[in-house]
Amino acid sequence: MGRAEADDQPSQPVSYEEKLTQFSTYLEGDDLDPSVVALGLRRLFASYSEKPETEQNPAYLFTHLGLLAQLSLERLRQVGHQESSLAPIISLKNGFGSMLQSLFPGDAQQAEPDPSPMPPIQEMSQPKGGDKSPKRKTPPTEPKKPRGRPRKNPQTPPSEPEQ
Repeated sequence: MGRAEADDQPSQPVSYEEKLTQFSTYLEGDDLDPSVVALGLRRLFASYSEKPETEQNPAYLFTHLGLLAQLSLERLRQVGHQESSLAPIISLKNGFGSMLQSLFPGDAQQAEPDPSPMPPIQEMSQPKGGDKSPKRKTPPTEPKKPRGRPRKNPQTPPSEPEQ
């Protein structure tokens, strides 16, 4: 079947699972390009997002894509790519991690340092994702004392005004 004949066929959308298989096969090769890997991760994200909402599981998606990004980084390093060329994949990996962390704020994962040439934004006292600590540091040990004028105790008779 020639290329022209293949173009005449209605194109079926490629499922997430098929794209995942293609991506995994690509990662097994030795001729890896970081821009192709980053594009593959973005396409996986997009194809998963096309699934019906009832079939979507964001926790699975961000965990899975974060692990794929980590695996991709390891493979690219194995075949000799420099850290500077891995910045888009590191950014995607950290983005997937941030999205996962927003779903489960208690489970913090260490993000990989971004080797991009831009300096990191300094965050003074706020950890990434905002303050997760409770607002009150220690539970109250005794009940609060009322403020303002004391109330008349209904159990004691009102005092007689002096004349």
